[in-house]
Amino acid sequence: MPNYTIPGISTSRRRVLAIGSAVAAVIVGVGLTWVGWPRDDGHMRVELLTEQIGDGIVVGSGVRIDGVVVGTVDNISDAGSGRQRITLAFNDSGIPGLTDQLAVDYVPSNLFGISELELSRGQGGTPVHGGSVVDLTRTHANRVHDATMGALLRSLSDVLPNVMTPHLTQLLTQVAADVTAFAPILEALITTTRLAAETQRLVPSELVGNYAQGLSGFPSLLSGSVVQLSSFGHIEVLRNDREWFDNGVDLVASQLFPAIGATGAVANRYLGPYTDMLAPLFTALAHTVPDPQRSSAELRQLLDSIGGAFQQSPDGPVLNLDVTLRGMPGLAQPLLGAVSGAPGGGR
Repeated sequence: MPNYTIPGISTSRRRVLAIGSAVAAVIVGVGLTWVGWPRDDGHMRVELLTEQIGDGIVVGSGVRIDGVVVGTVDNISDAGSGRQRITLAFNDSGIPGLTDQLAVDYVPSNLFGISELELSRGQGGTPVHGGSVVDLTRTHANRVHDATMGALLRSLSDVLPNVMTPHLTQLLTQVAADVTAFAPILEALITTTRLAAETQRLVPSELVGNYAQGLSGFPSLLSGSVVQLSSFGHIEVLRNDREWFDNGVDLVASQLFPAIGATGAVANRYLGPYTDMLAPLFTALAHTVPDPQRSSAELRQLLDSIGGAFQQSPDGPVLNLDVTLRGMPGLAQPLLGAVSGAPGGGR
């Protein structure tokens, strides 16, 4: 029995080949359709045409907007003429405010060389959608910035050979020496600032206002000083009798001040021990007034009472005194006459 026959079924070799070929064709067609048919996985894909790619940007790198991850890099391919095509897969079907005027920054996501894309919204433009192509080449290349760790290291390697020269080293050494010399002044300033901060009781605005009021009189002081200095040139004795003025100044400087100093020295020598007696005396006086506020109030009351007992008269202050005599007829008339003639009257 041939290999293509099945017991109980009548068939032929030609028919078996036809059926097998049809089944194989159907399988191949289904497979190609599955591979080529566009799949909607819920992501919005946007293509970027750029002239540079930052270090560490690979398939799977994150895409951020305003610091929030909104997608990943889906594919990177060559677009010819020194350009690259970066396909971004956004998690949502649309990003509010994102237009074809966007800017791209290649930034590090950590300190280990891992990079990601940071998108910035631009003014105007057309909103991007699935399948949009944003051209960031030629005149739009300035909207792409490489701030990755690799770009930073390359820039640093280019700058260091031109900066770290013997002249710069000498300059840094001189600056270090100057800073060391100014260290005491800096320490004094820091100490003064700390003390001012610890003892400050008024707000800085009020202090500045008070200082400003003090400075308001500075112009008058300055103008007065200028006038005073100019008036020295118009003093008659300085202009016509300079020798007499010089003799007077020499007398004050060489004789008067030394005499005052000698007098003070002699007084200190002979009267100095007596000053030691003043301390116990003042201490004893202070003990006689244990409560100065109360004593001051009582003394003021006493003086007010004494002042109220006198009144003004044409002959000067007189005591305001009234005398009342009863039951003494023999003495009443003389005294009454004497008192009646006194200022203020009598009874």
